[in-house]
Amino acid sequence: MGRIDNRAIRIGVVGAGHIAERVHLPLLNQLADVVVPAICDVRLDGAQRLAQRFAIPMVYHDLLEMLQAEELDVVDVLTPPDSHAHLATQVLERGCHCLMEKPLAMTTGQAEKVIRVAEKTGLALHVTHSFSYFPALRRARALAASGALGEVVSVDIQYLTSIGGERYLEPGHWCNRMPGAIFYDITPHLVMLLLDFLGPIDDVKVMTRKVSSYSHLEADELRVMAATNRGLGSFYLSMNSPLTRYVVTIMGTKMGLWINADAQLVVKLRPVGGYKVVGSFRDAIPRGLGMASEIWQQAAGLASISARVISGRVNYLSGHRYLIEASLRSLQGRGEYPVDPHKCLEVVRVLEAIFGQPSSELTGQDYGTIQR
Repeated sequence: MGRIDNRAIRIGVVGAGHIAERVHLPLLNQLADVVVPAICDVRLDGAQRLAQRFAIPMVYHDLLEMLQAEELDVVDVLTPPDSHAHLATQVLERGCHCLMEKPLAMTTGQAEKVIRVAEKTGLALHVTHSFSYFPALRRARALAASGALGEVVSVDIQYLTSIGGERYLEPGHWCNRMPGAIFYDITPHLVMLLLDFLGPIDDVKVMTRKVSSYSHLEADELRVMAATNRGLGSFYLSMNSPLTRYVVTIMGTKMGLWINADAQLVVKLRPVGGYKVVGSFRDAIPRGLGMASEIWQQAAGLASISARVISGRVNYLSGHRYLIEASLRSLQGRGEYPVDPHKCLEVVRVLEAIFGQPSSELTGQDYGTIQR
């Protein structure tokens, strides 16, 4: 992998949509060792608007044009998923490292091709599965790696939101052409979390339901059960919730974790012995102490998040920030990027098992939709 020493990293951006405007460009602008000299999108007006907002000197209509005209180290691919494989391949084949949004590709065949190109060229292929790298999830992963949880046997995830509060109903939003439709933006994150803690998934069972009155939606509730050789996992994705919540429960043979990823809160669920009918005060003590510990941890976490809110230190882009900084450190020879492309391939394989394959092979030529 080509190492970048003693100078600012030159990053070109492809895609001028939501994820570029709200996440990647604000973060890149905050980094001292980064320069963004160019942005491109087939919808030139969107690229021009972001170029003006973020002081980006050059605007292009076409990725190849940008690659030929600019001396770039990295291209950040921020387009809808059906263009990822096509654009990542172009970036790598023309000698640039590739930083990109999840998922890696739409099909396992596409993902395998991109990985082969990255391995052949020796260039970086860094996919930002940001939900797995929120501070609370990094802490949970470290606890699991340390052996504190024992063998992880169960992972259950709840992601609750309101369809009216999301972007997916906007006309022309890219999710409407995906196999998973409204679920496709969030599901790759949840699949990666199951892989993080349970390893490769052998089988999935899928249930969907429609609750809302939106006529163009076939379903807005999704539940997936997954089996691995370590244990069982599940996730529930609801678009009909009155609240937004991202909660993960991990159970190991020694200890469990309850994680509120919105508040970055990790509660340790310590063992209290086997089931026993409470017949006396003495019998109730271990269970009561366990509950008291959980309440105390939640109270301490509430105090911590309250202090961060008051001081303005709450950062809901923490997962992206962590991975973008890790990508740049890796390119400077100061560490390894934590997301393995082969694990991203596994995410794509599971997405195919859940939603089926696209109806036709996608080339990604029309990568310019600004609804990403």
